Parts: sequence; structure tokens; C-alpha cells
Amino acid sequence: SDAFLSAVSGSRAVDDLLTGQAPRAGELLGMDATFVAVGGVALNSQRARAEPAPVAAVLTGRLADPAWAAVAGQRLRLGVVVTMDGRVSSASPALRRDSPSLVSALQRIGGRGRVRVGEGGLYAASSRITGGPGVTGGRTVAVSQARSLANVERAGAQRLFLAALLGALLAGLVAVAVSHRLVAPIRRLTAAAAAVREGDLDVDTAVDSQDEVGVLGRTFNEMTVSLSAQSAQLRQAAMAQARLRGRLEALTSSMSDALVAVDVHGMVITFNPAAERLVGRSLGEVLGLPLEVVLVGVAPHGRPPVVALGAASSPDSVAVQLLLRRSDGQLVPTAATAAPVTDDSGTTLGRVLVLRDVTREAEVERMKSQFLANVSHELRTPLTPIKGYAEILARRDHDPGATRRFAGEILSSSRRLERIVRMIVEFAALDSGAKELHPEPVALDELVADLLARWERAAPGREFHQRVPSSLPAVEVDPAMLRRCLDELVDNAVKFSPGGQPVSVSAELDGEGASGPMVRLSVRDRGVGIEASTAGQVFGDFYQADGSATRHFGGLGLGLALVRRIVDGLGGDTTVESEPGAGSAFHLFLPVEAAVRDGDP
Repeated sequence: SDAFLSAVSGSRAVDDLLTGQAPRAGELLGMDATFVAVGGVALNSQRARAEPAPVAAVLTGRLADPAWAAVAGQRLRLGVVVTMDGRVSSASPALRRDSPSLVSALQRIGGRGRVRVGEGGLYAASSRITGGPGVTGGRTVAVSQARSLANVERAGAQRLFLAALLGALLAGLVAVAVSHRLVAPIRRLTAAAAAVREGDLDVDTAVDSQDEVGVLGRTFNEMTVSLSAQSAQLRQAAMAQARLRGRLEALTSSMSDALVAVDVHGMVITFNPAAERLVGRSLGEVLGLPLEVVLVGVAPHGRPPVVALGAASSPDSVAVQLLLRRSDGQLVPTAATAAPVTDDSGTTLGRVLVLRDVTREAEVERMKSQFLANVSHELRTPLTPIKGYAEILARRDHDPGATRRFAGEILSSSRRLERIVRMIVEFAALDSGAKELHPEPVALDELVADLLARWERAAPGREFHQRVPSSLPAVEVDPAMLRRCLDELVDNAVKFSPGGQPVSVSAELDGEGASGPMVRLSVRDRGVGIEASTAGQVFGDFYQADGSATRHFGGLGLGLALVRRIVDGLGGDTTVESEPGAGSAFHLFLPVEAAVRDGDP
């Protein structure tokens, strides 16, 4: 009809068809105070198929009445209301009763929104209808139940939740992968650092990536290699230092001299075993103590030892003689030297002291001094009568009897002087090794008999007894030197047995010695005897039981030392048994001749 042609002419539906687009479903056009639902199809000629757009279109229309609204609502599953100028033109059957209220509510809220009609809730959306002449204010309203919309919204929310959950899972997987890639090397680095802290310098991080963590891992590996090399060098240096320290400790421990070291403040830092023995205090007692507390005694000019040895920071070396007081109160003669300890730059680090117990040397020095005094005395004793009688004979003539008597005294003193000189010479020769012994088999009974016969002539008022069996095996000795030993022992027996007490010489077989069977040759007297505390010292050099200037018996203190040297050179031994006031017995243990030792007849 003309009204339909007028409505569709220039409408958007025709434009869509002619441009190749499909018309919108359910599009309404206004026509003569009503609305028409338009549909159509584009036409292309066989000749014009290659053209980009159709050349014609066919449109159909249907009156948008309540029947159309019912069909459209069923197809769209929505309620449809068509209004014109605020009045309902057509509506789906379910909305016919409430459509005026719906249209009124939509005018209040605008184009779309939730509305409440009657006792139910609806969701409505409207769009404006444009049409031909005389058609204004037209609207199409699509309506859905609020519950349906809620279901749609809930379904949408569920879809959104599932999408979000899936996104979170994917993000978690990505995070785990990224974390594993980033954190695993850091964990390996942390484990390697912990291993280094425990002392394992051979650990490897096993991180070989090309990123910053990989650079850090390789740097860490280079560091551990460097630390391992340095640690090996330090271990070698420590071992070398420990070996050196051990050698130094062994050296200081084996020293016979005392070694004491102090720091620059004078505190004891080293104290070897010899120092412990010298001072009488242990290392644990003195370590860290001031030196003046450890070394107590007297130095020359009455000074304390520490003052004489110099301050701990002194650069000077000192040598001094001290009398150190041990912890038990005993004074010990000590030779001390002190020197500074410096580093490579010359800085003084402390002081080292070497102390030596010179008790033996002091005693030898004392005995030498006493020996010189004794020699002086012993030489003057025979020289005085020699000189006196010689001067008497030189002044004037005497009768033959007096002359012979004076000559006899001179001769006797000369022999005594000769004996003293010979003893000194023999002692020095034996001590230096210049005199050699020549052992040979000697029958003791004959040697002792000859010796005692001479002594009977020399001391006519003395009794001499011999108890040497002739069946005794011969001894392997130097006969001249054995006579020298017996002469010395008999002389001592006579000298220390005042009142003419008898002297006896005996011999007997005394079993096995170090070199075979031995004979014990003994000289006994009933003289003054020797104290038990000094009996073991009588064979020492320069020893005299009474060394005072007022001693009753002369002598040089070399006789018994000479006897010991001779017997030792013959492979024998010497002992003494004595009791004060009851006399002494000196025993010489002599080896039997070689033929007897070897079992030959």
C-alpha cells in the first residue's frame, strides 16, 4: 500500500539490504498511527553478480499488533510491549494487564532497569522507534522476569568465576615455573654457602644460567676455588709452623740449661723443664708472672737478679753470675745471660734468659783453690826442714854424727817432696791420657809381701798384716801402678790411724764382674773413719774430709782420686766401707788374668 511504501522508503532496513547487510530482526516502522515489523531480502541479477552491492530489495511487513507481540515474545523468550505516545499499542499476553504500569515505570527510570510491577520484579529495556509521518514517541520494550535475569547474572558470575579461577591456576602454574627457574639456583647458592660455612670449600653451586644468578653462581664458584687454594696454603703454613714449633719445643725441652723468655712487659711466656728444675717451680705456676717474682736471689753488689739482667725492653745483652734462691730456700750458683728479642724491623719484643746451674763448677773451683792452698802447704812442709838443715850445714862444720842426722832429715823431706811432685805429675798424666797402663798377670801375694816389707821398714812401730792366699789366681794389672795404689791406701791407713793401730791387706776371689771373675784387694785400718754422708765422695778430685786450714792431717786430696783413675783404667772398681771411730776398709776390684777368664789351666 501507499502507506507501507511511504514508511519503508528511506528506512534503515532498505539501506541495510541495498548495502548487502541483513536487516535487524524485529525492526519496527511507524505507519498510520501504528507499527509494522519489517523483513526483506536483497536481489542480485545474473549479470550483476560481480557487483559489490545488490541492485534491488524485496521488503515485507506485518502489523505489530498483539498477535505479533505474542509470537515475538515466544520466539525471544521475553515479554514485548510496543507503545506510541505513552500509550500501549500492543503487548505480549502476559504483560497486557501490567503494561500501563510498566510503561509508566520505564518513563521514571529511563531506558532500562529493574521495575516492580504488582508483586513481582521485572527487568525492562526500551528502544525508540522511528517511523513515517505522524508517528512519534514510539518505543519497543523488552521485559524479562527478575528471577530469570538473576539466573542469567548468576550464570554470568559463575562463568566469570570459572574464568578467574582458571586464570589463577594458569597464573599459579606460571608463577611456579618462574619461581622454580629463579628460586632453585638461589637455593643451590644458599646450600653452597652453608657448606662453605661448615668448611667444605670444594662445593659447586651447579648454576650455569646466563642471567645475573648464573653470573653470581660462577663468581661464587671462583671464590670457593680461591678460598680452597688459600686454605690449603694456610694449612701447609700452619703445619710448617707446627713442625717448627715442635722442633723448638723439643730443643728447649732437651736443653740442659734453663731457658726463660719474657714479653716486653716482663711477664714470663716461656719456661723450659731445665728452668723448672733450677727454680723449683712448674710452668703452670710461673706463666704470666712478673720475672722479679720468679727469679729471686742475689746478684753482684747486692742487686736483685732482675736488675742485674736488665729491663725487659732493654736492647743490651748481659752476662752475670747470680745466686738464685729456689722455692725450697736453697741458694744455687747460676751463670746467667740475657739478650733482647727483636722482630725484622728491630722492635724489641721481649727478652730471653739462659741460666745454667754452676754448682758443680763452683765446687770444682773451690776444690782447685783448696788444692792450690794444700799444694802450697804440702810443698812448704818438706822444704822447710830441707832449707833449715841445709843452712845449718852451710854455716859451720859439725861433727859427723850431727851431719849425718841433718843429712837424713834433708833426705827424708826430699823424698816426701818427691812423692808430692810425682803424685801431681801422675794425676795430670792420667787425667790427660798421656800415661798409658800396661796390664800383665801379677801374683798378688808376692806384690803385697814386698809392699808391706817396705812399709815395715818405713814405719817400724806399726803392725802390718797380710791375708793374701798363694792359691789366689793372678790378676791382670799394671804392677807399678797397682803398687802406687796400694802405697796410697797404706799411707792413708797409717796417717789416719794414730796410736799405732795395725793395718791389714787382704785379697779374695769375689765372683763375676762385668769382664769376668774379679779379685777383691782390701786395705783396712782402725783409724778415725769417715762419715757415711761423705764416704761416697772420697774418690773425687781434690776431696778432703777436712778441708779447713786447721785440719789435723795433711795431703793434697788427690791420692784416692789417683787410685780410682788407675783402677778404672785396669777395668776394675773401687768402693769404701767406713764407720766413724771404727776405721775404714778400701776395696779394689781387679780382673783376674786372661787365661783364667778364658778357662785355660
